[in-house]
Amino acid sequence: MEAIRDRREQGRIPTASIVRAVMVMFFCRLGSLNALGQTRVRGLWSQLIGQGLPSPDTIGRVAGLIDLQGVRSLARQIYERLKRGKALVAPAHGLLAAVVDGHETHASFKRHCPGCLKRTIHTTQGDRIQYYHRSWPCHWSAKTCG
Repeated sequence: MEAIRDRREQGRIPTASIVRAVMVMFFCRLGSLNALGQTRVRGLWSQLIGQGLPSPDTIGRVAGLIDLQGVRSLARQIYERLKRGKALVAPAHGLLAAVVDGHETHASFKRHCPGCLKRTIHTTQGDRIQYYHRSWPCHWSAKTCG
């Protein structure tokens, strides 16, 4: 996890702590960074991420600066380790499927960042530029239909 870096020159909060906090949020099935932030009063955070929980704004800002190549490298290491340990066992027919599902997380006519996608929306008042983000999570599946 320490291989994941961000673009900050001198961050006070280690990137690994931010990544651990986001992972805990997903594993605990918390719906948002704000829901995660409401758990700050509990003393368990120093054990889970190595320090107190940063604010939801800080987590979101730093997560947006993370270098994706480091995340991809970590995902590949995890996959190779699971495959080597036979945790990803293929079914009798020998096929595994990767299920990709696209999501649009938000859209705005006013707010945008350098990473936003944009599209032209045709309205009766004229054309407007809408900014949005998409993600495509991938899940391994070894089950068959039927």
